[in-house]
Amino acid sequence: MTNIISSPRLPPELEYTIFLLAYQNDSGEAKNLVLVARRVFDWLIPHIFHVVVLSDIPVPIKFNEEVYQKYGHHVRHLFLHVTGLQRHLHMFPNVINLALWVEYNPVYLPTLLQLPLTCISTGALDLFQVFVKLTHLDLCTSFEPNSDIKSTLYLPQLTHLCVLDELPRSSFELFLERERCPQLKVVIVWVPSGLISASTLSVLDGGFELLQVDDKRVVGIKCHARRDWETGARGGEDMWKVAEGVVISRRAPRIVDGGADVRISSFLAPPVSDSNPTAILKNALRINGQTTRQPAHGSSRHFDVEMDFFISLNMEQAGGYIKECKKKRIRNAKADENLQESHTKN
Repeated sequence: MTNIISSPRLPPELEYTIFLLAYQNDSGEAKNLVLVARRVFDWLIPHIFHVVVLSDIPVPIKFNEEVYQKYGHHVRHLFLHVTGLQRHLHMFPNVINLALWVEYNPVYLPTLLQLPLTCISTGALDLFQVFVKLTHLDLCTSFEPNSDIKSTLYLPQLTHLCVLDELPRSSFELFLERERCPQLKVVIVWVPSGLISASTLSVLDGGFELLQVDDKRVVGIKCHARRDWETGARGGEDMWKVAEGVVISRRAPRIVDGGADVRISSFLAPPVSDSNPTAILKNALRINGQTTRQPAHGSSRHFDVEMDFFISLNMEQAGGYIKECKKKRIRNAKADENLQESHTKN
């Protein structure tokens, strides 16, 4: 009699990893993967609905209300560019990143206030100011700094801001005031990709009025807005991460000690997991003689710790670590000399 094995040979953890990698490698196969077994369906559904794009461009979509009523709680990143779908926002109670590219109706404000939003892309001026926990704001509109905005603009946790290149400078400078946005660390001046021939994301050195502001936090970015939003939502390198790298490279101080030119930048080494200043310092410092390596773009996951460290850098600690490195080099040099002398005598 033939034995029939009804249970999987592989451990469930390994099976999960295999199916997740298969989905990430080709998300178009999701409809086939979820049919393999019920457990595979349960594993992949949260990933399938993690990012949802609802847009009628380039072609109209058919909104499946039944599906989103059942699985909408898995959605964390929502791109909404279909007029009339605002009324369905209650189906997505766990959205943290929302692109609301439709005409805003105040009727839906109570629903929006229930969302745990930390990132929003919108053109509604009277909307973003009510979300005091926002860390990322992509402001898709231009406005004049009237008295209402001046009296209400206060975003205590905002760290990343993106504005249009056509925004009046007077409005732009409101966000740069520390009392309005005390945590602001990165400011992107966004330029539509259609204005420049290349279609990929790139950093701009100048050419626009807002880029002439004397502030190291301001970075010019040219990219395709919707494509960039989806790239970031799926964990790729988007405008926020690129701008972070630029700002950190500008802020990285140089310490000259005994002829050694040192650049402090955590992007020259793998990020550390703790926030201990000494650990970060030892992980970040590189002594390169008279040359300085340029930092690569890094992960936003460690950005807050790194940026706070750069801003409040303890120069005494830095100097102490440099002296420690010099002493070590001197000891190594003496050891080499002694070794060479012993070989010569022999």
